[in-house]
Amino acid sequence: MQTSSPLVDDAHVMEKRDSLLLLALAGAGAYGVFTHWDTIREKLGVEDFYPGRLKAIQLAKNAYNWAPPTPNWIVLRDREKNGDITLAKDAWHATEIKDPKFRVTCTWTESGERHMHVFAVDIGFSSVVYEGEAEIPPAAPASPR
Repeated sequence: MQTSSPLVDDAHVMEKRDSLLLLALAGAGAYGVFTHWDTIREKLGVEDFYPGRLKAIQLAKNAYNWAPPTPNWIVLRDREKNGDITLAKDAWHATEIKDPKFRVTCTWTESGERHMHVFAVDIGFSSVVYEGEAEIPPAAPASPR
């Protein structure tokens, strides 16, 4: 014969306890994300998914600056395939100057030397102006841990 206390339903108490624990963990996780959002956004590159940045990079890739009538991305692809250059892991970057204008850069290594080329892109007019090669800023010193 099984007896149970009318005040405590073990299965129901466990469900409430689990729910409260999960709610507390979710709240703590959300607070952690909220307080460290700037670092998370920088590490994950979330800002790169902004449609304006993507459009600016795409316009610069499809421009005919280096070897008309061949788009820039094909010129880079062919030069890398031939072994002339080594593209950086994330070669294309866009920085918003003033909406809808962006500064797009493309970085690669040629003969052991890094090169960065700059484009001024206006996504409002779909215009790309090649500004030439820019000086690459020195790498920041590694922080001691």
